[in-house]
Amino acid sequence: MSDFYQGSSHTSCVSASGADSGSSTLPLSSTRSTPRRQKAPERCDFYQDVLPLWELSRAQWLAEARALAYELVRRQGFVTVDCIRARLAPPTKSDPRIMGAIFHHADWICKEYKKSTRAECHNRPIGVFVLKTQQ
Repeated sequence: MSDFYQGSSHTSCVSASGADSGSSTLPLSSTRSTPRRQKAPERCDFYQDVLPLWELSRAQWLAEARALAYELVRRQGFVTVDCIRARLAPPTKSDPRIMGAIFHHADWICKEYKKSTRAECHNRPIGVFVLKTQQ
């Protein structure tokens, strides 16, 4: 142990057992063990693994959402996920990131980003989509 820790001016430290031990200092190697980090599971590729399953399992909902997106872009010139959510609720127990699948098609291009108007999004940016033919 170095002299710095031996002559520490701390008047009260918590011992390795968690009890207040007055003027003693913690040893450099505490008896408290920390859990070892688990190896992270293989990371799935969202576009390769998740979207194809979503296309199969929620095909009807996606068709409705895409039809709504085309209608909205014809009326207002652009569309966002917030616009679609306001008119068509996403399937229950679905990952919010999956909403981007609506625009995962060659017809759409993200023109810019704006802050989401939904409170639970905390002003995170969302894409403002237009049809490629509008560019």
